[in-house]
Amino acid sequence: MKIVQFRRSPLFIAFGCLLIFFTLYFATNSHRNEAGEKFDVGQSSDDVVDSARLADLEWRVRRAVAQSNDRSKDLVDLRRLVATIDRSRGGGGDDGQRAVMTWGKTASSKDGRKNVTGLIAGMDHVTNANSLKPAICVSKDRQGVSLAIGIPTIRRDVQEYLHDTLQSLFTAMSSDEKQDAVVILMIAELDQDYCKEEIAKIESKFSIELNSGLLEIIVPPASYYPDMKLLPLTFGDPLERVQWRTKQNLDYAFLMTYAYKKAVYYLQVEDDVISTPGFPSSVMAFAQQQSASNPSWILLEFSALGFIGKLFRSDDIPKLTSFFLMFHKDKPIDWLLDHFLFVKVCHPEQDMKMCGKEKAKVRVRYKPSLFQHIGQHSSLKGKIQKLKDKDFKKNPMPPPFINPPARLSTSTEPYQHHTLDQVYLGRDFFWAMTPKKDDHISFDFENPVTLTKVVIYSGSNDHPGDICTDVTVKGHRGGDSSKHVMPVEDEKAAPVTLCEFDSKGIAECSVDESVGPLSSVVLTFLSEAKAWVIIRQVNFHWKR
Repeated sequence: MKIVQFRRSPLFIAFGCLLIFFTLYFATNSHRNEAGEKFDVGQSSDDVVDSARLADLEWRVRRAVAQSNDRSKDLVDLRRLVATIDRSRGGGGDDGQRAVMTWGKTASSKDGRKNVTGLIAGMDHVTNANSLKPAICVSKDRQGVSLAIGIPTIRRDVQEYLHDTLQSLFTAMSSDEKQDAVVILMIAELDQDYCKEEIAKIESKFSIELNSGLLEIIVPPASYYPDMKLLPLTFGDPLERVQWRTKQNLDYAFLMTYAYKKAVYYLQVEDDVISTPGFPSSVMAFAQQQSASNPSWILLEFSALGFIGKLFRSDDIPKLTSFFLMFHKDKPIDWLLDHFLFVKVCHPEQDMKMCGKEKAKVRVRYKPSLFQHIGQHSSLKGKIQKLKDKDFKKNPMPPPFINPPARLSTSTEPYQHHTLDQVYLGRDFFWAMTPKKDDHISFDFENPVTLTKVVIYSGSNDHPGDICTDVTVKGHRGGDSSKHVMPVEDEKAAPVTLCEFDSKGIAECSVDESVGPLSSVVLTFLSEAKAWVIIRQVNFHWKR
């Protein structure tokens, strides 16, 4: 009897993960707790649980797929080793069958060349698989991380900004952020001697980042590019400008295709920027927040300028690069990106105003900007551009935060749409109308969680007096805080005081491991507030 075995390919694993994701999604929406408390305005508490749960689940699924690609590569390497040993013993081996291509499958032709399949029209000059692999690659091959950061660079005649950019990025990243990211620098020059010299400089200055696997350097082969002298002139631009923007499109496509399989998300950065401290955490938190509240997003922008700070799901990169390559001779990259969004979401019979609204749903700006443009001399010879992002701040507000799934309740009266769920999801602030003595704000976790830190900020610049003062923050190990009745069978089950609000309206504390898993956190007003109360930030740091 012949036994059929299924290979654990990345596509098979990805399909299984996505199947589980959507099964849980529909199960969640089909079995809501009808008795759950609803807010007068805004989302229900069940919706908050669903949004947070789905955002966390989506991140886990995408992370698992990225890590499966890493495991798949290990398997391929092992198979190659076995084949090598087999051939050394006189056995046969089909090299063509074991060929692994970044850009798609390969098929051997009669003349021995590997013809590329899977590429789109417009790249007819690429006839050899080697044209789609880096000519030079300095890499520890880090994979399975959350964030891949791509930086294309070319030789600049007047002033170089690359080393300042790399230094800014690495300085802005914490040790944990460095462990969960990979930075891919692509030197898009055909002069191999120049590339090797530049690589030697980078190896000298950033040896720690290279040796740890955080930084990789690649150089595309000359055969990847078409004959630039034969490009059609468009929009009245001279040949030099058409060549510059065409090569830029091809550079982006090569870099994105190389990088996207390494991570859950791909972030595009330029070689003449500086960054805000902690930018990876801000990027990841905002991406997860948008996945919970706006799952159809395609592009998240962390800068208002050009192609700086653009975040994509790695799953979307193949479609995007195919689009770029199809029209690489026709328009600049930022125009092509806008056209891509038009094709995805705009109805051909709608007016441009309606189309703009549809694109705004999938193209979301984050403010303040996390990257600032510092270059004055463009990579296009003779071009001066003194562009500055007015929304950039070196020390921005705390990034959006993903709290553990919880049902929310309060005995206070919210003002208008400023409900408790809004601050918990990081969308807006909570505004309560003059809380009274013994009023409470409760966060009942869907499952007991182990907290490591609690951060709660009250008040605002516009209303500095609307703060919490005589308020305690306690953790509960059992019971239902929404009923405000907590069973206490022994000392271990008694509520634990985590922290209290200070005179500035801030409650911030670390939670000792001995506290253990908590089922809820409750804020209790020990006296009547002197005014309304604004809570602008709630962060429960927890072990996942």
